[in-house]
Formats: sequence, structure tokens, C-alpha cells
Amino acid sequence: MVMKITEASIKLSIPRYYIDYWKKVGLISKPESRLLDFSDLIKIKFIDRCKKNRISLQKIRTILRNSVVESNSWHENLFITPGLLLIKAQSLLLEPTSKQIHFEFNFSGNEGNVLSLWGSRDDNPEVSEYEELYLASLETGDIQSIKNILKKILKVKGDHIGALIESGNIAFEENDFDLALKYYSLAEEYDNGCVEAIYNMANIFFRQKKYAVAIRNFQRCIELDPDFPESYYNLGLVYYSLKYFDKALVFLKMYLEIDSDSTWAEQARIFISGILEQSASVSESELFNF
Repeated sequence: MVMKITEASIKLSIPRYYIDYWKKVGLISKPESRLLDFSDLIKIKFIDRCKKNRISLQKIRTILRNSVVESNSWHENLFITPGLLLIKAQSLLLEPTSKQIHFEFNFSGNEGNVLSLWGSRDDNPEVSEYEELYLASLETGDIQSIKNILKKILKVKGDHIGALIESGNIAFEENDFDLALKYYSLAEEYDNGCVEAIYNMANIFFRQKKYAVAIRNFQRCIELDPDFPESYYNLGLVYYSLKYFDKALVFLKMYLEIDSDSTWAEQARIFISGILEQSASVSESELFNF
């Protein structure tokens, strides 16, 4: 079983921008691969459950490194409870780093249900039928067919957030940024807290060097979804590009607080080191500026 990121996002009801980030920093699959296999899907569900239980990305990454990820049942020996990720060892639960026994815990046993397309089944039977066709077309990879179905969904239901986001994503991948912005703006207009739309618009504005509006959008993403690392990283890069090094330092450090051992963390440290060295150099020159 293999899926594209978009298909996995819809079927697992997990925002695409999260799956994209986990893939970019090596938590799932290989960054250069455009497809996700079954073991990747298990990891995605596992990471999402950890995230919802306030378990850090560093802890998740450590567990994934130490687990036998080639086995599709590796996750069955792990136990997730709010704030804790434990290993099952016979009848005991152990903290994976210290190997200490964990005694007191609460667990509802509720894994949660995988929702239908874009989070909920639409009441309109015509839209529901198009949604099913859309899922089928994702498996074939026929872009033109995918576009046509999305247009049909939006013709029947113009405020269909999922169809607007996916239409924007396709336009983005085809480098048609103006069209992508049109779809994302509509999604944000119909759903004022649509983080995915706001985040994608921020990235487009960054690429277009429209820094002020990019900053506003990244800041809004952080307000709406403070646990998503890439918003901090990209906002740090925007400020770095503008030579606002004090602000760049703040957000790059905040990124490291969330995901300090990702594949991007070293680059963030390089930026931070450069800023601190430059700051020290300026302070030194000021000492001798009579």
C-alpha cells in the first residue's frame, strides 16, 4: 500500500502541512520520496497520537530511531498517555530513556476514529459522490481528473474548505502562485482559523519577497497552532533575510525548543551562531569607537 501525502492527509484526517514537515525532517519516509508506504502511515498515526498527548518531537524521534521500524507491529509495544511515552515490557510499563517502571497512569483505550474526506461527511449527496471520486482519482494520479473533480465540488459547494485547500496545493505545486493564493484566500475567508491556508499563503508571500505580509501570516499561524515548528523556523528566516537579527534569533531559538534534533536544527544553529558572532563583533568595534 502506497499513498501520496495528500491522500494520506485526507484518509488519516491529519493536516497535510504536518505530514509535509514530518517528512522533510526525516520522521517518516525519505525526504526525496513522493510516496508513503504502510509503515509510514503507521508512523504518521503514531506521531499524531503523540502530538495530541503533548509528547515532544525529540521523544518521538528517539523512540522511532530505537524501534524496529521495519516491522509493522513495532508500535504495539509502545504506550501513549498524556505527556508520557512508555514501553510495554511484559506486564510492566517502562520509561524508554531511564527504563524506570511507571505505575500510575490513566488510559481510555480510545484510538479515535478515522474520519471521512476532509474531516466530515458532507450532507449533500452530490458532494459526497464527488468526494469519493476524488479519493479514487488520487490513487490514479491523473492531475487533470483531480482538478476537474475539485472544480465540480466547488461548483456545488463553493465553501468546501478541503477542495479549496487541495486546489491551492495543486496550483502551488505547478508554481501558479496567484491561483494558489486565490484558493487559499477563499479557504481562509470561509474558515477564519484555517491554519493550513494561512501557512501556505505565508510561504508564497515569502517566496515572492512580500515579507511584511509573510510575517503577519506566519505570526497568525503561531497564534493558531503554537506547536507547529516550521512556522517558527520560516519566520526566523524571514527576519534573517531582512537583517532583523534580534527577531530572527528569537524565532530560531523557539524552533529549537520545539524540535532541537531535527535535520533542520543544525541549520538553525548555524544561523544563530552567525547572528551571535556578528553581534559580538559589532559590540567589540563599539568599544573602540571614540
